[in-house]
Amino acid sequence: MVTEIINSYYNQVKHQDWYFNFNLFTIVEYCLLTYFIYRLIRSKVLRTIILVMSVVYLVISIYDIIGPDFNSYDALSSSLETLFLILFSVFYLFEQISKPDHIFFYAIPEFWVIVAILIYFSGTFFLVNYAQSLLKNESTKVQYSLINTTFDLLKSLLLSVAMVVKGGDKKNNQFSRIDFGNLDEHLNLNR
Repeated sequence: MVTEIINSYYNQVKHQDWYFNFNLFTIVEYCLLTYFIYRLIRSKVLRTIILVMSVVYLVISIYDIIGPDFNSYDALSSSLETLFLILFSVFYLFEQISKPDHIFFYAIPEFWVIVAILIYFSGTFFLVNYAQSLLKNESTKVQYSLINTTFDLLKSLLLSVAMVVKGGDKKNNQFSRIDFGNLDEHLNLNR
């Protein structure tokens, strides 16, 4: 939303291209969402993979901003951001299925945020790849806007669910961080 306001200002008032702002926003968005997912993941191997992929992403993105084509749409950076965030979301879901933190992990806000990230970026993946050519034509611009707005609304709806779900209540979440491989100990069955 803030990016759209800034880009409208640059486009209408300053009569400048908005590509630099959009490219910068892509980097900030990637860093914030990756940090969120990184904090949720417990596996050191997955965390290392996220860090390595993030360094690769940042090098490519910064080159796109300061490189010779800084005033154009950065399809490579946007595509990598989308692909990496989908992959990191799958990492989280895989980890929750393998070693769940909660018996009902759909009852925690983090799950709904991850699902929102996964659905939004999966739904707009091909839009991001072809955005430069889609935004040149007026008829495809309307279709692009419709698809992007639909997934943006769906993302907002899922983030709203995350805000409504109470995940921090320790009384309702007695089974958080249980090692289900040693369930007998937690249930005091070996008396």
